[in-house]
Amino acid sequence: ARAVRQLRSSPQTLFLLIGMSVCVHTLLAFTVYLISVGVYRQQPTLAQHLMVVPPGMAAGALPLAPGGIGLQEGALAGLFKQLPDLPEQFSGLLVATVYRLITVAICGIGLVIYLLNQGREFRFAKTLSNAADEPAQA
Repeated sequence: ARAVRQLRSSPQTLFLLIGMSVCVHTLLAFTVYLISVGVYRQQPTLAQHLMVVPPGMAAGALPLAPGGIGLQEGALAGLFKQLPDLPEQFSGLLVATVYRLITVAICGIGLVIYLLNQGREFRFAKTLSNAADEPAQA
């Protein structure tokens, strides 16, 4: 309710949020398109990816499976099959799985960085706390 009140008081923020959402979904579709180009010689067009990918990603956001695993891939595969001139060898499931593997690999890199830095922020906060507790020397 508070978010709705904030958006009512500044409608330009709503337009900014809509613009950001359109950009994110366009970039996601472009990413999946680039994966299609990398995997297949013949693939659906970028316009077709723009029609298929955003609803497929929305299906992955449904809280039916952890992280949308399986739902997103199935939705993308099903939506790609609905395209009228889909190349014969094209598999939306394979493209969606490659996309998922790339996102998991990126998360793995973040996990390694997190684990390597584990505890540093606590030591830094303790140092700051100790410095604040010491009386100021003139």
